[in-house]
Amino acid sequence: MKKIARFVFVLVSILIISSCRDEIPLDTFDYENYLVVEATLSNAFKQQEIKLSRTTQLDTSFANIENNAEVYVIADETTRYDFDQTKKEGVYLSNQSFSAEASSDYQLFINTENGRSYTSTVVRPSNAATITNFYAERTINADSIPGIQVLMDIEGGDTRFFRFEYEETYKIVSPFPSPVDFTIINYQEDRDEGISFDVDTIQNPRLEEERICYSTNYSTGFNLGTSGVLNQNRLLRQPIIFIPANDPKIQERYSVLGKVYTQNISSYTFYQNLDELSTNDDLLSQKQPGFIAGNMSSINGNSENVLGFFDVAIETEQRIYFNYSDFDFQEPPYFYDCNTIKLDYLDNTVLDRNPNQREEIYSLLISGKYNIYRRFNFGPQENTYILISDLCSDCTTFSSNEKPAFWKD
Repeated sequence: MKKIARFVFVLVSILIISSCRDEIPLDTFDYENYLVVEATLSNAFKQQEIKLSRTTQLDTSFANIENNAEVYVIADETTRYDFDQTKKEGVYLSNQSFSAEASSDYQLFINTENGRSYTSTVVRPSNAATITNFYAERTINADSIPGIQVLMDIEGGDTRFFRFEYEETYKIVSPFPSPVDFTIINYQEDRDEGISFDVDTIQNPRLEEERICYSTNYSTGFNLGTSGVLNQNRLLRQPIIFIPANDPKIQERYSVLGKVYTQNISSYTFYQNLDELSTNDDLLSQKQPGFIAGNMSSINGNSENVLGFFDVAIETEQRIYFNYSDFDFQEPPYFYDCNTIKLDYLDNTVLDRNPNQREEIYSLLISGKYNIYRRFNFGPQENTYILISDLCSDCTTFSSNEKPAFWKD
């Protein structure tokens, strides 16, 4: 349900515009203030999370958060789980950790600060799916791009409707780690001779911390699957993620955690409608779905619409690792162009019709965007610096040097 908020703006736009195809000024729109519910309980033992917000007008950019609501879930008509608002507005966490169970019924209740009440239908999750195979193959995709396709085979148990997500984690090694730290000292300006300064260097105590990093990305959009056969709940070769052969993410070592959530027909249809809406190039075409009904409703005796869906998803996950060499691909390039810059401190003039290299050394170093890869203190190249972008020398500028607990080299 984390992705529902991304579609709220579009959904409300369609509700407001209806089937009109003529351009209409924004200030003529009638604004409807709908509650937006993002709520998915899972079988992971944790504090479960529910997000509440309100729709906003088309010409506003701020989030319209629903604060100070009473939120709770009833399990099997007997057990109540209360949710308390966190410091992050609109986010409510259960005040105790629990895991959803396939054999139980769950119902969400919301009482807002303005005195309105809402509830979901009773939801009973399907049993967990079994991942029978999670694997990667060398392939060429529909756009004729060579790469690696990650696939999943599953047994669905008592359902044939599924939703898939993934978390990809990859190792990054800085190609030009800087061996020294530096400080600019003794800086002086002279009207005739330009600037002068010294560069005080020490061995970089964080060299290893800046050399190896790990990044994690999460799937977006909706990846849905169904067996399509009434009496068969098996799904084979479900695509999870495609990685092009030249993607820097596989330059070192790559891991992907595949997740499958079992669904009932209601939740599958809701996600499918959202997916179709998000990929529709012409939102005002005859295919426009109008209001996408979820399983939330008002219990104040009116027909007020509620956007969103209360879902209880039983998750199964599996992780795999691979390297580009496992598929006989050439080593992909690094994430950034890593061209070194060679500059001479003794070049302190533009009379040679070239930039003043001393000033360039100073400008690049104080910018914080460049590090010293090498410095020559003797020989024919004395006072020569080789500089490199911090993106190529310190991977912590765009990633994390904290090794994940699950990581295996």
